[in-house]
Amino acid sequence: MPRLFDHLRASGLSNKEIHALLETGKVFYDDVPTADGGRDVDVTRLAIKRSATRLKPNVDLAIIHRDPHLVVVYKPPGMLAVDAAGRPGDRSVVATVARLFGAAYPVHRLDEPTSGLMMVALTEVCQRRIKEILFEHRIERRYLAIVAGAFPDAACTVDSTLVRNRGDGLRGTAWEEGDADGRQAITHLRLVERLGPSASLVEARLETGRTHQVRIHLTEKGYPVLGDPLYAPAGVTRAAPRLALHAYALGLRQPLTGAALSFKAPLADDLERLRRRLLHHEKEHADLRRPAPRARARPAPLAAGIYLVHKEPGPTSRAVLQALTTTAAKGKLAVCHGGALDPFAEGLLLLLCGPATRLMDLLHTVPKTYEAEICWGKETDNGDLFGRVLREGDAAALTPRRLEEVLAGFLGWQQQIPPAHSNKRIDGERADAKAHRGEPVALPPSRVYLHEARFVSHALPHASTLRLVSRGGYYVRALARDLGRALDCGAHLTALCRTAIGPWQDVRPGERLYLQGEALLPWCASRIITARELKGLAGKKALPRGRLLAPTWRLPEGFPDPRAPVRGLCDGRLVAMLREDGDSLVPQILLGSGV
Repeated sequence: MPRLFDHLRASGLSNKEIHALLETGKVFYDDVPTADGGRDVDVTRLAIKRSATRLKPNVDLAIIHRDPHLVVVYKPPGMLAVDAAGRPGDRSVVATVARLFGAAYPVHRLDEPTSGLMMVALTEVCQRRIKEILFEHRIERRYLAIVAGAFPDAACTVDSTLVRNRGDGLRGTAWEEGDADGRQAITHLRLVERLGPSASLVEARLETGRTHQVRIHLTEKGYPVLGDPLYAPAGVTRAAPRLALHAYALGLRQPLTGAALSFKAPLADDLERLRRRLLHHEKEHADLRRPAPRARARPAPLAAGIYLVHKEPGPTSRAVLQALTTTAAKGKLAVCHGGALDPFAEGLLLLLCGPATRLMDLLHTVPKTYEAEICWGKETDNGDLFGRVLREGDAAALTPRRLEEVLAGFLGWQQQIPPAHSNKRIDGERADAKAHRGEPVALPPSRVYLHEARFVSHALPHASTLRLVSRGGYYVRALARDLGRALDCGAHLTALCRTAIGPWQDVRPGERLYLQGEALLPWCASRIITARELKGLAGKKALPRGRLLAPTWRLPEGFPDPRAPVRGLCDGRLVAMLREDGDSLVPQILLGSGV
């Protein structure tokens, strides 16, 4: 099929004419205005209506059908279905239809971020009759959803009892049979298209219509909708600019006229662009989880020292580093990070600049605090939500007590096999590169330390949130994998956030917190050095031990002693790291004029 823009160009229209038609809502695909010139189209379903009312596609409401009793509209994302208390100035479908036709009566709703087809009755009689056939399941309603994960080829049906509070304040499937608040919900699911290895386009056909039914069933099935702020893990929520759900098909027999009505609305412009990105640019899958960049003033050049920055989900730690390297004193300062985060993860990242890069090895022995979301029932090849599912298991029997019992066995020093998709090197090459090529990767176990771990919330049997403190070199993805194996159900991470490294807490997105001098490595004892002694250190001379100042930050009780060297401070700057040798201090790391 040709691209829409190419077809219009071949029709003899100039680029200027094409842009004008698209931007004013004069180009219709399946009777829905579109401004996406990049979409592939079946030209038999395409029409140009120059006399149509001017509107902005994907922003303004479009009328698809009208008879004396019923209106079918295309609702853009971001528009309310009905007026909401406390939001008197916001647009709604019902209010817009009432303004256009003098009356409007709601019969069903779409969530505010959902796009697609929606019915509005023009008379109270029609409202009542439409609600009756909805209750009798005699209206066909189909949705398209872009979900995380590789949805299976075989179609399936989800039949559950939905309650207002599944135990964590959200709607969901009842944990126990016979819940008085529960209502049966049935959704038929099938794969429409694979969008690379980490996402799928799925059709959901409703047999019943409960609040958030599609979103809940897909999440509980293990394939949450991208951009869902309620039911999806944090990483999936950020994977799309809005809820990737679209009401694309509607079919019924009009109860008052007897006319057979059938409508389809192609995927909304913004979701169609997201679909193409996922399909054709696999390497950008993670980048979609980043919010759109905002215009900002050019940041000040980096100086020698350590910066605390917040890494968003999506880019690699190296990409964050490269983006800031251009501001490191016009690129003249060496820059490295103090411990990578996986692309799907977020949280605190340390950037070491200038002589501070020599301190990198001293950062791996201090506590690192994480919060992780674990999905039960599936193990993936890379340990996160964008990996290929290797095995599935039954998590129905999981209980908070059982999880705590198994978790306790992972505390302390352990031998941990790193994930195949990791930065560990095999014969000089990263294991991740070999795994991506499909080569077998067998990594030897590493000695790691988990100081503290506890579950802070559960949405069993589907997911749990874990908070942990570990030493550097610990793979949280491997912990999720090993927990799933110990429980014989499989598990992977759906979100990971590093909230602290030693005494340093995560900062706000876009913020850079600069550390130098006495703020660096505060878990080390200190020795004040004179300018004369500093010259001696430059000549590799030892110093008398003298009086050492106690660390200004203490390690958690029981945490392994990192055997940290002594800080050498001169005029408020960190100039050296010193090793105790009897009654002397010998230079271990020299930092020139200091940081």
